[in-house]
Amino acid sequence: LSTVANNTAVGSGALDANTTGTPNTAVGKDALGANQTGNDNTAVGYQALTANSSGIENTALGTQAGFSNTTGNDNSFFGRRAGFSNTTGDRNLFIGRATGYYNTTASDNVWLGYYAGLGDSTTLDKRSVIDTKTIFIGSLASRDPSVASTTALTNSIAIGYNAKVSSSNSMVLGGVGSNAINVAIGTTS
Repeated sequence: LSTVANNTAVGSGALDANTTGTPNTAVGKDALGANQTGNDNTAVGYQALTANSSGIENTALGTQAGFSNTTGNDNSFFGRRAGFSNTTGDRNLFIGRATGYYNTTASDNVWLGYYAGLGDSTTLDKRSVIDTKTIFIGSLASRDPSVASTTALTNSIAIGYNAKVSSSNSMVLGGVGSNAINVAIGTTS
């Protein structure tokens, strides 16, 4: 248990490794468990931000939210396993169950919705891992599975249920096939 002033730790293993990090709040088993020097972090939930060692100003709410974050800064992870694989990515906002699950190092993303950023969610090489400055809004909104996860998308936007974007500096509204939508500007659709 941390003895550094201005920290709050509730739960077995919460803030266990903390040496100089302050002020941090950890609520839940192993929440911020590996934190040593990270400051201004809030982790609420079983193993939330558990691997964080020196990351600062992160907020995680939910079971294993921000689980793998080690040195990433200024992230907000809300939902069960949101931002689970993020290690060093900065300034990400992931809201929804498993949203941003496979993101590792990408920064400046806003992903909202159930499983947003998971690609097709089954093909390992098609998931959003290193996309930067992207916006995914809607359940399953993500990169198109035709783009390998080793290819970073930048400045890309996908809005709508199962919307998929396949190139940088592009925006997609709505999904395809049975998930297609009509888009109207200045008129009814």
